Parts: sequence; C-alpha cells; structure tokens
Amino acid sequence: MAGGAIDAAPTSLLGFHDWKRQGRVGRVMASSTFIDRVAIASLTISFSGAATWKQQDGEMATTAMVWIILALFCLIYAVFIPSYLRRSFGKVVLVMLPLLAIVIALLFTIFEATAIIPVRSRPVVVSATMLALGWLAAALVKILVAEEEKHQSRRDALMALQSEIFAYVDKLDNQAIEETALRTQGQIRAGVWDARVGRLPYYPFSTRESEPIAFDNASQTIPSLNEQTVAAVLRFYAEYADMRTLIDDCNTEFFRSLSAERRVAVHKEMTKRRIGTLRWGLKALAEINRELGRDPNRIVRSGLNPKILAED
Repeated sequence: MAGGAIDAAPTSLLGFHDWKRQGRVGRVMASSTFIDRVAIASLTISFSGAATWKQQDGEMATTAMVWIILALFCLIYAVFIPSYLRRSFGKVVLVMLPLLAIVIALLFTIFEATAIIPVRSRPVVVSATMLALGWLAAALVKILVAEEEKHQSRRDALMALQSEIFAYVDKLDNQAIEETALRTQGQIRAGVWDARVGRLPYYPFSTRESEPIAFDNASQTIPSLNEQTVAAVLRFYAEYADMRTLIDDCNTEFFRSLSAERRVAVHKEMTKRRIGTLRWGLKALAEINRELGRDPNRIVRSGLNPKILAED
C-alpha cells in the first residue's frame, strides 16, 4: 500500500535495524552508545592482542595487526553500516588508511629492538597515537551522524509526500473519471428535465480540493531527493494545481453564463487535468516507493480506472 507504514530508520549510527523491536535487550543493543562502545572495544582488543603477540612472535605481529584492523573495518562496513551510509563511511576510511599506516608503522618501531624512537620518547608517541585515533574516531562518528540525520530528514519528507499524494490519488481513483465525464458532458448538452418548469440547464458541481500541506513543508528537502522522484513529485503538484484552478472556475457564475458547448469544452479540459493528476500521482508514488526501497508498483488502486496508469 502506497500510504502504508514505512520501515523505520536505524536508531544506531552503526545499524542493527530490527533489534529495537525485540524488547529491553534489543533496545540496549540497538542504541548508538552500545554499538560505538563495541566498535571501540574491538579496536582496543585488536591493538592489545597484536602487541601481546608481538612479545611472543616478532615476525608475525605486525602482519597480524594489519589484518585484524582491516578485518574489523570490513566487518563494520559489511554488517553494521546501513547501505545509505556506506558511501560516507568509505570516504572516511580512504582518508584514514594513510594515517592508519603511519600509526601501524609507529607501533611497529616502538616494539622493535632496533627502534628509531628513544625509550623515553615512546610514551609520548603512544599518547599522540591514541589522540590521533580518538580524533579520527570522532571525525568518523560526526560524519556518520550527519549522514544519518540527512537520511532521516529525507525519509520523513518522502513519508509525508507519500501520505499526501496517496490521499489525492485515492480520491481521484475512487471515481470512474472518463465514464463520469462523458455522462456529465451529455447532461450539460441536454440539460435536465423538471416536471414543473421543463428542461433546465445542467451545471456540474465539484467540491474544492484541499491545498497541499506536506509539499510546502518538505520544500527544503525536495532538492535532496532522487532526480526521478523530484521530477514526478513536481509534475504531480503542477497538474494538481491546474486541476484545482479549473474546479474553482467551474463553480463560478461566469462558467454558468457560458453556452452549453463552451461549458462542455471547459469540463473536457478539467477531465484531462484529472487524468493527468492521477497519472502523475501514480508516477510520484512509484518513484517514492523506489527511493524507499519498496516495490514501485505497491500502490492500492480502486480498479475503476484501469486504463489510467502511471506516466511513463
């Protein structure tokens, strides 16, 4: 259903999308604090383990350290990082890799018997290394949090637009547009019969459509959506605005003063706008579903307008 519930965004900057639904333990494990501490603890254990290994086997310690750290990065990237954050995470890793190589080289020299760093200077080097790693971790967290906030803002905008557009589409689709239009235009031409007065002109009446609210509120976020989604959403609201204008025109005294044929012509134009609004509404819903990672065709239809499909 196009207007149905949307999958919630992860509550942690490192993922675990569904654990928050599994009770108190799930909520704790889904919290960003828990996940971040696990990541930091894993890095600390890897460095400590590599250093201890170094004391036991000097030939393999450095290689082990490198592989452990790279394995941790791959694990975090593949398992914990949501797909919408992976591009940002990858950019940070590319920046971190050269610095990480320097850190590994420094740690390697600290534990070497022929180290170029004097013994008295080694605590300073270790402290500086830890500060550098802390700065890198803070930068990584800052970027990931910013990306997640941006993603959440986009999802909120998509959900709001989806709900509003579906409400308009559902209202239009619950009436056989073309059949009703032909019947109404025939009545305009022929008029209606009143037993007391005789034949009277027929003036169709349409209820006014509401003004869009979600579109105005989401206008700041729309440029960040996919190009196809933006095009479909903007075209839908343009068609909807034209349709509202024609509906208002058809309820004026000026419209009533026109001849029957001219009223029919105006009604035909309004019918085209109704069809166009429905087509582009279906297109917008399909693109929103696609951007949300859903089936684009997952839209509930009434079945009264089988010939009116999403605009290609």
